Amino acid sequence: MLKDSVAFQKVLSDNLSLFEKYRMKIDNIENYNLKSFLKQNPVKSANCVRDTFEIEFYIDDFYKIMLSEMELFLGKAVLQNLESRKKNWSSYNWKFVTYYYMTFFYCTSLMRMLCKGCTYVDAEFKDFLNSYYTINIPKGNYYYSVSSKSDTSITVLFQKTSGTVHEETWIILFEKILPELLLSATERDEIKFLRRISTISGTLTSQFPSTARNFYNYNPASILKDFDKELSIEISNDDFFKKIQQEENIGIDIKNKARYTLYLSKIMSCIVRNLYENYQNRLRIKTDVYKEIRKIESKQKLTKADLFIET
Repeated sequence: MLKDSVAFQKVLSDNLSLFEKYRMKIDNIENYNLKSFLKQNPVKSANCVRDTFEIEFYIDDFYKIMLSEMELFLGKAVLQNLESRKKNWSSYNWKFVTYYYMTFFYCTSLMRMLCKGCTYVDAEFKDFLNSYYTINIPKGNYYYSVSSKSDTSITVLFQKTSGTVHEETWIILFEKILPELLLSATERDEIKFLRRISTISGTLTSQFPSTARNFYNYNPASILKDFDKELSIEISNDDFFKKIQQEENIGIDIKNKARYTLYLSKIMSCIVRNLYENYQNRLRIKTDVYKEIRKIESKQKLTKADLFIET
């Protein structure tokens, strides 16, 4: 499905192609974390209006930051995916939490592919920004995206949000990214699929993965029930896409929020890994992070079919 999707191929051509000329050494990639970079390197300018501020980056710096974070979060998702494949789990609560974090990291990686993100500005980082850039912002969670760009610079808009980084990540996925993909979709199957995901998130509310994670991870009483083994979704790629579109009734209880979070884990695995694989195939030399990821997966004897990578 994904290799024929107009919407997802547009992500590849419009966004990932911007990263193709940059190569990040694996021992230098940490320096291109957004907050670390801002602390260590001056940017062109910054200004602030209440709880919103803009920072103007040199274009090469910003794309390196997005590329580095895209690969780092994807690497985190891969490690969670490997962990989720353990056969003997003493707690199905914890297995669900592992799937949740895999999904969250894949979603965060997708956001970086689209040059978007959520970041938490703590007291220390707030004081640094306010002092260095002579602005006045409060601490808290911020959503950022590109507001304008020229041949040499990119202006990034940071907007304060009311939810946590996790809650805002799901809101951005369901209320910003998926609608944008739907506008680009032209094939009947991809339009039907994207609309189905929108229906699910609209019924359960956009933060439903965080709600399920909080219940199974933080609610002491949940350990008495432990996680229901019926929530396993060990099914093939084709079966999965058919199954999620055929279900008619969407229950809104916590068990169904967990079940649809597991569905979402499969969706994000398919989307992000295939986009990343296609991006790597366009490069003359594969990136250092990609080589490390494939090395780890090969040790676990995982094939591309196991990872739902379309060929």
